[in-house]
Formats: sequence, structure tokens, C-alpha cells
Amino acid sequence: MTRYILQRLALAFSAPLVLALGATLAAWKRHSMPLTIYLLAFLPALLNIVLIAGGQQVMRGGSEFAGVLVMWSGNAVLCALCLHAYRQCARH
Repeated sequence: MTRYILQRLALAFSAPLVLALGATLAAWKRHSMPLTIYLLAFLPALLNIVLIAGGQQVMRGGSEFAGVLVMWSGNAVLCALCLHAYRQCARH
């Protein structure tokens, strides 16, 4: 039961992060084509979903702590990318 709650929390937390990443990328790379921005935001979001599913599989295997780390590492990557894009946008 706990792994499903943690999976849903991780997925719910990732949705605003993907939106924030797309918005900051669009502001930072405002002269780029829109498809480039969609791709730059989509690939980390896809990696995040894979990591969340992988974390659930690790938890199913018996290692609760490692599963939570894998599950939330995708959100940490999204947050780091969002902060990096924001810094680059603020610098220019």
C-alpha cells in the first residue's frame, strides 16, 4: 500500500515540475523553435516516469529505502534542470 502512495506522490509532484521546466526553457531559449523546447522538456519528464516506475519495482523487490531514492531521484533531476534553466534565463 505504501509504495502506491509514494508513487502517486512522486507523480503528482512531477507534474508542476515539468510545467515549470517547460516555462523556464521557453523563456531561456525564446529564439528556439517550439518543438525544440517541447523535446527538451519531454525527455527529462520521460526519464522521470521511468525512474518512478523503476523505484516502485525496487520497492517491490524488498528494498524500501533504495526504491524511494530511485523514485524521487527523477524529481530531483527535474528540479535541478529547472533551476539551471532559471539561472541561465536570469543571467541573460
